[in-house]
Amino acid sequence: MAPLNRLAWQYNVAIVLVHHFNKSGQVAGSAGIVEAARHVIEVKVKGRLRQLTVRKTNLIDHNVTPVYYVITGDSPFSHIEWITREQAECVLRTGQLPQQQQEQQPQKEQQPEPTDRSGQSVLRCLGFR
Repeated sequence: MAPLNRLAWQYNVAIVLVHHFNKSGQVAGSAGIVEAARHVIEVKVKGRLRQLTVRKTNLIDHNVTPVYYVITGDSPFSHIEWITREQAECVLRTGQLPQQQQEQQPQKEQQPEPTDRSGQSVLRCLGFR
């Protein structure tokens, strides 16, 4: 890790290392990775939901509240939508954000479209559809 640290100081850059945790929840490999890092941010994936938790930092209070997001939309137009803890709990329970649940509720039954004697839509004939 020392060569990376020198490189970062020499060129005034941040180096981001992406690593994974083992089954017991510890950083896999050398403990030096975590010891040398200024920040360790854990990303937990639960279906569509992502949770970011600060595991280590030396710049701010370590008791930072986790933040949550979901990836919405289809590729290549997908994007991140930041959500509250309450919305995250809803996603875990139902697999959907609260507003998506409301959109999927059955709408009131619509009145049948008016037709003429031949069964043609009156609205379509008048140019409204």
